Amino acid sequence: MKFLACSDLEGKHMLIEILAKADLSKYDFLLYKGDTPDPSVYKKLRTKRTLEGEEWAKKTSTSLMEEASVQEAMRKAVEDSTRINDLFGEIAKKLPIYGVLGNSDTVPTQIAPKLGLKAVDFSEHIDIIHKRAIKIGEYDFVGYNGRPQYKDEATIEAPDLYFAEETARQDLHALFKTVNPAKTIFVTHAPAYGYIDQVCAEWVPYGVATYGEKAKDGHIGCDAFREIIDTYHPLLHTFGHVHETPGVEKQGRTTIFNGGALGETGEIEEITVEGDQVTCGWIKLWDL
Repeated sequence: MKFLACSDLEGKHMLIEILAKADLSKYDFLLYKGDTPDPSVYKKLRTKRTLEGEEWAKKTSTSLMEEASVQEAMRKAVEDSTRINDLFGEIAKKLPIYGVLGNSDTVPTQIAPKLGLKAVDFSEHIDIIHKRAIKIGEYDFVGYNGRPQYKDEATIEAPDLYFAEETARQDLHALFKTVNPAKTIFVTHAPAYGYIDQVCAEWVPYGVATYGEKAKDGHIGCDAFREIIDTYHPLLHTFGHVHETPGVEKQGRTTIFNGGALGETGEIEEITVEGDQVTCGWIKLWDL
C-alpha cells in the first residue's frame, strides 16, 4: 500500500492545484489530516487574550469576530477552504480521499454561516473517518478529528473538532477493540502527548495557559491518544497540527509520523506500508 498524506494547508490552494494536476496513478489514495485554512490572525489574537488573562467568553472564535481584521481573515479562510474543497473534488476523480478534520476547520464548516457564507462540506469529496474504523485493503484505519479541549474553554464550540480527553479515551478504546492493532493505522489531526508534539519556545506560555503544566516543556499532545498507542501499539500513528516538529520516530511496534504543515513546506507526505513495515517521507509537490 502506497499513499499520499497531508495536513495544515494554511489556505494555500495553489499547492493543492499542483496536486490536482499531478500524475497520482502510483498511489492508492490520499489521506487528509485536517486544517485547511490559515488561522494566523485570529490565533494570534486569541493567544494575546489568553496570556493577558481574558475571560474565555471574550476569546472564543465567535467573540473574536467583533474584530474587523478577524472577520476579514475568517472570510478569506472560508474562501480558501471552499477553493481547496473544490480541488479535492478534482483529486477524488483520480483516487479516493480519506481523512479527519482539524480544529481550524471550525471556521469553514461552522463559523462560515455566521459570516453570511456557505459552509464548506468536506465530506462531499473526503470519506471522513472520525470515530470510525474502516478497512482499506488488508489494513484497518481508525480516525479522530480535532484537538483536545483547552482547560480554559468553558464549553466546546465545535464538538466534532475539539474534544474532552475522557470522551476521546472512551471512543478510541471501543474502536480499537474491533480491529487488529498490528494491522491498524491510527489517523488524527493532533499528536499523542510526548510523541513528536513539541512546540517552539515562544508558544510554551500559551501551551501552559491552555493545557496546563503538562505543556511546560512544550509538549501539547493528547493524553488519550498516548494511552491508545501505549495500550494497543498500532502499526502507524500519523497526524499534523504541531508544525514545528515534523519527523518520524519509533515507539515499539508503532511508527509515529508528524507530517508537518504542507502549507509551510510545499512537501506532501508519502507513506508505504508493506506487511509490518512502514516507510515515511516527504516529496516536493512539483516533483510528483
